[in-house]
Amino acid sequence: MAATRKQMQVSHASRVLSVSPLFDCRDHLPQQRPIALSYCTNPLIPHQKQANHPFRLVYNWVMVDQELSLFHDTAPILSITELGTPMPGSESLWFAKDPIEWLAAIQMNNGANWMNPTSLSSPPVQPSLCDLFQDLLHESRRHGSLSPLELRLLLHPIQSLLFHLRQVSSCFSDLFSSRRGSRTLTKTSTLLRLEEIQSLLQKWYELSTTKANSNCLTTQANLVLYHFISLNAITSFTETERLARREGFDGSSRELSSRYKRCIHQPEEAVFHCGQVIRILSSMPKERQPYWWSTAIYRATMILWVESLFRLDQDTLGTESQVLPINMATEDDPLVVAFLGSGEGTPVLRTEQRDYKLLPDEVLSHCVALINDQGQSLRVSEGINRKLQTLAANWSMKAI
Repeated sequence: MAATRKQMQVSHASRVLSVSPLFDCRDHLPQQRPIALSYCTNPLIPHQKQANHPFRLVYNWVMVDQELSLFHDTAPILSITELGTPMPGSESLWFAKDPIEWLAAIQMNNGANWMNPTSLSSPPVQPSLCDLFQDLLHESRRHGSLSPLELRLLLHPIQSLLFHLRQVSSCFSDLFSSRRGSRTLTKTSTLLRLEEIQSLLQKWYELSTTKANSNCLTTQANLVLYHFISLNAITSFTETERLARREGFDGSSRELSSRYKRCIHQPEEAVFHCGQVIRILSSMPKERQPYWWSTAIYRATMILWVESLFRLDQDTLGTESQVLPINMATEDDPLVVAFLGSGEGTPVLRTEQRDYKLLPDEVLSHCVALINDQGQSLRVSEGINRKLQTLAANWSMKAI
């Protein structure tokens, strides 16, 4: 475990060293694309790809910054005010192999007549991520519908806002307390800001799911990241891992209740988002899974594990109600609506073989089975399995 932690620290340091120099020289990046006089000659294709390369490089690093900060629970390095570089062009233009494919892509994107090259207008300068975020804040559509890549990048500034707000909220032990007189002006404003960010996330979700292609792997990955950012608004993964390591935990029911409130603030919402993460990731083809697939499954499982600990301690598992397979149902399912509205239903994790109840050892067993059977064979997956075995042993659970 110590070696794994050391590797993670080196990885984080490498991220800082790689991303920071790129943006130290950002003033040298072109702020608009060169205007092409014609698209009908073959040499212009590599020329346009070369012109597009700096924009793609910048936003590839934005995605790296976002994913590493999300899964390492650290602040994003890049600021939205730095991201004034125009968005890269369409993927279809980037991967065009010959003039015919290039012209067909131009026609699809701009509605031009590729049989008449003189009708092909110069490509407009793309908006920057900063422009798109301003549109989201002002609820405007100056730049039309957004591509899956643009939607993916829009999550970066939202995530950054939420991280810094959660730093403030962690200073209050009872931020979500409903007791009268327990909220100061600072607490009230912090909760209001949190609601504003959750509203931004909802706007993003509506943009992402309107006319979306459910089979698009980029859209699926986007939704997983959305659910994780939503989880960060209502849970604390840092506190979850501290409880898993039994740091400062005396084993009493009272202490568990206190620690649970620090880990999860809105239980039904948290269970729903975890279920959606597992549902979407499980539907991805093994060969097209994002490299953080098993890490995402692990984080969702750990939040469910804390929820199962509390439910077991409160003896709420025996209540008879309709079974809700959280990793199968979507948000418009009547069972999900009832669960989110009033807490009705018994959440389970469903597989082809059986249902896994929300019991601590069952939740961990489901995670191990999922990673072993449906995930790629990666060293990080092996490390996660060892970590779960250690967790089960520390809490005297059944072997998983």
